[in-house]
Amino acid sequence: MVYYFTSNVIDPPATIYVGKDKFENEELIKFGWDCDIWVRPSLPSPPPRPPPTDRDEKEKERQKGKEA
Repeated sequence: MVYYFTSNVIDPPATIYVGKDKFENEELIKFGWDCDIWVRPSLPSPPPRPPPTDRDEKEKERQKGKEA
């Protein structure tokens, strides 16, 4: 199960995704976008994702093309 939430600590807010274990986190990384920021500290912590941009929409379209 993947958990996600919006952090309002920064402006604009960022969405943070967290897997329940290292295996789910590997799946998140596998399907991540080029603009994602991945953090691999020694303790479990979520990877931040920058706010959406036009580039993200292009990335979504590119991913859809790969799945077809």
